[in-house]
Amino acid sequence: MDTIAAFNDIQTGFSMEGSRGRPLYLLYGPRQFGKSTIAYRIADWMAADPHLANVECILVELRRSAVRDAATFWTCLGMHMEPESVCQDETAFIKLATRGQRRFCLILDEMDHLFDNKDLATTFLAALRTWKVFRGDMKSSPFNVGTMIKSRFDAQL
Repeated sequence: MDTIAAFNDIQTGFSMEGSRGRPLYLLYGPRQFGKSTIAYRIADWMAADPHLANVECILVELRRSAVRDAATFWTCLGMHMEPESVCQDETAFIKLATRGQRRFCLILDEMDHLFDNKDLATTFLAALRTWKVFRGDMKSSPFNVGTMIKSRFDAQL
């Protein structure tokens, strides 16, 4: 992974000392170009890095079946955050996500499936918007994409 520029860019961004919060990345590209591989490697790296021990990495691979209805989606998301959780709506998700001083990195692989259900996508994005209230930073938005990275084959073979 060290030769993949997208992985290095994201790793560097998450490692920045003194950054307030963590950057938001949008990794995009054609099918089969390594986006999921990069997401999984970021999760592995975060789990192994002692400097990120206080950040829980939650990787969710969204399937079409998970976004058919709201209850299924929120249950899926909640169970990835906490296996025994009973999260059936956005209110329960927000309570789970903001409980205590919990810090986490949420990686949604195949997020494009979420937009198959317009109402659910709108509700989910609205739930993310509330995080700035819980973080106490009304000037920042969870949608400020720090870096957009296009996935492409750039490994040195």
